[in-house]
Amino acid sequence: MSRSELERLVAEAELRSELRQRLQGCQSREELARLARSLGFGVTTGDLERAEAADKATGNTKHEKTERKQEI
Repeated sequence: MSRSELERLVAEAELRSELRQRLQGCQSREELARLARSLGFGVTTGDLERAEAADKATGNTKHEKTERKQEI
């Protein structure tokens, strides 16, 4: 899978609140990858790990779990 498939998932989640809520409810990378694949997105846990590492390398350390805690 390329990063473009993960970007497609993110773009879709930005448009569809029900999808965003389902993704935010995932408790692990594995669960998130399974959900994404079940919805037709070619996302693996490795893709999620690489994306997280790239975000950290560029200083973008804000992730969904942190955002959800701040919303509560």
